Amino acid sequence: MPTPNEELYPWLSALSRKEFLKTADTRIGAVGALLELRDAALFRVDSYTIDDWGVRIGITPVPMPGFRSGPTEPIKISGSWDGFCTDPKRWQARYCWKFMFGDVEIQSVIAAGAEAAARGTLLTCSQVHLIFNWYMALEERKQKNLDSTDLPSLMDLLFNSPTRPVPPSAGTNSL
Repeated sequence: MPTPNEELYPWLSALSRKEFLKTADTRIGAVGALLELRDAALFRVDSYTIDDWGVRIGITPVPMPGFRSGPTEPIKISGSWDGFCTDPKRWQARYCWKFMFGDVEIQSVIAAGAEAAARGTLLTCSQVHLIFNWYMALEERKQKNLDSTDLPSLMDLLFNSPTRPVPPSAGTNSL
């Protein structure tokens, strides 16, 4: 039985499947960041299967400092074609999980995880997104000769957010 999205947009499932298959084989063995709710963890892609319903991806945890502890055995994640999105840096089952890829980005995610662990915290989904967004805008920052184009400036952005301005006291009039 077709899903509601398939009834409205019959081409959607075929497009999702086609886009997934463009990168699926090259992702076997790759390490990526799995984002679910507020948690971030590293996993290696082991396998995938597809059918008319969607995709099932076999992944193995890659334990690293600064990431939530989770399963120690391989697991499967899945998504139906009508809710699956993909691009060169991401596989996503909308509203469920997002798996983000990129050699340089993942190395920075690992470094950020180590920094988070040194600070006694865990890396968040928001911080992983910030890393990927930072790299997407890196060329533009380089062209504009902005300072934040190296890994230390990225770590500073992630962990040393600017302090909030102190609001004026209630008895002070300022114009």
